[in-house]
Amino acid sequence: MKISKNSFDEMPLMVKGIIVFIIALAMQIPAFMVDDLVDERRDASQQANREVCSSYGGRQDIHAPVIKVTDNIINKEGNSETCCSMIESSDVEISGSVETETLHKSIYDIVVYNTDLEFKGSFMVPERYIQQVSRQANILLPISTRGIGEEITLTVDGKEHPFNFNDPSAITADGIIFNVNLDNVCSDRPIGYSFRLKSKGAESLRFTPNASKYRVKLSSSYASPGFSGDFLPDKREITGNGFNAEWCITAINKMYVYEPYFGIDFIVPASQYQQTERTIKYSFLVILLIFAALFLSETLTKTNINIVQYIVTGLSLCMFYLILLSVSEYIPFSISYIIASTLTVCSLGGYFFGFMKRKAAISSTIAVALTYIVVYILLNMETYALLAGTAVLFMILCTIMYFTRKSHLS
Repeated sequence: MKISKNSFDEMPLMVKGIIVFIIALAMQIPAFMVDDLVDERRDASQQANREVCSSYGGRQDIHAPVIKVTDNIINKEGNSETCCSMIESSDVEISGSVETETLHKSIYDIVVYNTDLEFKGSFMVPERYIQQVSRQANILLPISTRGIGEEITLTVDGKEHPFNFNDPSAITADGIIFNVNLDNVCSDRPIGYSFRLKSKGAESLRFTPNASKYRVKLSSSYASPGFSGDFLPDKREITGNGFNAEWCITAINKMYVYEPYFGIDFIVPASQYQQTERTIKYSFLVILLIFAALFLSETLTKTNINIVQYIVTGLSLCMFYLILLSVSEYIPFSISYIIASTLTVCSLGGYFFGFMKRKAAISSTIAVALTYIVVYILLNMETYALLAGTAVLFMILCTIMYFTRKSHLS
């Protein structure tokens, strides 16, 4: 395509600068299109995650057992009504391990887990419930049967009570029920219990502290846990080989918390879609800086760069984000960034040598490479990202001011 010099090359410097800025703005259209594609790919990833999690058991909610007490009371009309009360554990300690596994669905990774937990606790039965509990105690374990890995045997005061999975009445919407006969129940003697729970799930493991004192000790080989909920661990140790965490929740701690819970999210660390989206947020800055470098080089070396060459350069810079997105779905983000930036720098470098003087082409190529290096540093900074970005922009502005201090508008 032949561009007439009178149409662009010989325009006043200010007018040409305004046009270049408008082209930089227009380059945000393809950048936004890639951003929309990031959202689509993330939605597809989340859909794959939901499908796998649903088939593997989903999120597991762990509760301590409770004693379910049924009372027959007479209402105001003189009719008999059945009322259920729950006696929570006075003390429970849960300890065990959580082993994780990464499953693959298409190009997506989903973390699932298997738990092996030991429960040890006790009940203190209030005086008003002694009669009902001494006849027969219904101990309810609030848990979904979908994730249970093997049969559960509840030991109460030294007596074993295997759960009968063949009894439909023992499985309710609230959990599973053990019918336990207790002897010599009194209000000042704790009723001890213990059992082992093996279950499987995905995404997250939650605990509901439904006891006066609720203690949890967990270990896992998973190195990137996300601690969530109303209570963070009292002690935790995270290494490259996994983590250890301990919680101790008392009745005072949860006094003003509605439906308290705590747990662990088993997340795939540093989602490539989130990092790509963060990178795209710098797209206008990157394009503007590269265009400014070209414009400065054009002004200082008297090299004429036409509109088409600015547009092609801008499209090449936008192509970087599409390469980054597509490659990062298969390999780590850092390596993907190096590959995408190297391809972009090399292609633009060769393009610059086609229409610019040698020194100008070299300096412009270096400017592109330095811009991608700065953006990568900013992506890996959290607390000081704004401060570092502002400092870089200020230095660039000072450089432009120095080289253009004697320039004229025409």
